[in-house]
Amino acid sequence: MSRSPSILTPNLLPAPFLPKDLYQSMAIFSRMREDIFAKSWQCVGMNSHFQQAGIVQPFLLMEDLLDEPLLMICDEQKTLHCLSNVCPQCGSILLRERNQLTELRCPQDGSRYSLQGQCLEIAQSAEPPQTSDHLPMLNLRGFGDLLFTGVTASTPFEQWIQPITDRTGKMAWSKLVHEGEYSHSIHIEANWTLYVDHVLTQRGDGIKQHLLAEGVMHLRNAKSDAPIFDLPDGHPDRGQSISAMHCWLWPNLLLDIYPWGVVVRIIDPIAPSETRIRSESFLWHPDLLDPLFAELLHHAELDRASQLESQQRGMQSRLFRGKHPAEGSAMQHFHKMLMTSIKQGSD
Repeated sequence: MSRSPSILTPNLLPAPFLPKDLYQSMAIFSRMREDIFAKSWQCVGMNSHFQQAGIVQPFLLMEDLLDEPLLMICDEQKTLHCLSNVCPQCGSILLRERNQLTELRCPQDGSRYSLQGQCLEIAQSAEPPQTSDHLPMLNLRGFGDLLFTGVTASTPFEQWIQPITDRTGKMAWSKLVHEGEYSHSIHIEANWTLYVDHVLTQRGDGIKQHLLAEGVMHLRNAKSDAPIFDLPDGHPDRGQSISAMHCWLWPNLLLDIYPWGVVVRIIDPIAPSETRIRSESFLWHPDLLDPLFAELLHHAELDRASQLESQQRGMQSRLFRGKHPAEGSAMQHFHKMLMTSIKQGSD
């Protein structure tokens, strides 16, 4: 597959700074779409939304970026499946609205499919359906109430999520309840990598950093009367007063874990200078949540958006060459993963 020429060539991998083209070039952005996001795990909803047999929900995986048409299906045995929403026979979209069905039927040529994706009948053909006629099925994994899938995820899910299970596996993930009042979405006129850079540049006293194989975790020690985790015996941070765990997982998932619940943030790239941030809040101990703190979190996101938009504009300067992440920093860790993924995708 041919690639557009780019400044991000393999011989620049060990360079001391990232060139500013990374944050502005459409050619590089297109490479990221295929080399990074099409090969990643993405959060696609909550298991609790698909508990009724026959429910079929069409959706776009990474809307405005991948735009992959998919179906989330709860079959007759209440088993969840994630299938392509494109008829293999004619290329038509199968379903456009959520519905409760016993089978799928192509609106264009009439071909029929089971809720597990098997082709039951090819319209206007006497030949029996072959395996290639079935709807492609994507891997679907759950973590608590969260569901994850990917077109061609390059890392096994269990390996990707392992850093979270290592530190929070004994927490009540299955008991988290979605709280819409504290959930929101904001649009930022800045490159998605700037958002990750900003999040990974954690400052302040009492922050302990762990670089992970495919992410970064920051542990925040409690200040004043902030609620802390009741960590079980054998936990690597047992005995410390931890008030928050902030985890970024490659490439665009952020989990802010508190004693009162979890804030899931998904970074959706739209264009080189456009990003959507979706924040979903879940509670397991609502009595520990100060509503004022939840409001402060939202205002902090708006302040971050303003800073990043200013930074994006500044990077258009003819005198700006690129960013210089500190040696051994979380930002450098992210940048190396970024450059390596793009390099491997071009090989």
